[in-house]
Amino acid sequence: MPIYEYECPACHATFEELIRSAGDEERVRCPKCGQRKVARRPSVFSAHGAPAKRSAPRGGSPACGQCCSPDGACPLAE
Repeated sequence: MPIYEYECPACHATFEELIRSAGDEERVRCPKCGQRKVARRPSVFSAHGAPAKRSAPRGGSPACGQCCSPDGACPLAE
């Protein structure tokens, strides 16, 4: 279910709408002036993923010896 951004050509308002199906897009109206003819705008999106897991340095212990965390725990230690 994408959220689309729209712009009203009549009053220049920009707004977002959650579109669940093609029929929903036909019912989109400007919330400011009620205009039905609105234009979909290109929008920016964001994605979140799991943080990358760091591996221990080759040939050594998992601790780097240069931890900067407040509790002294090494982020490379498993």
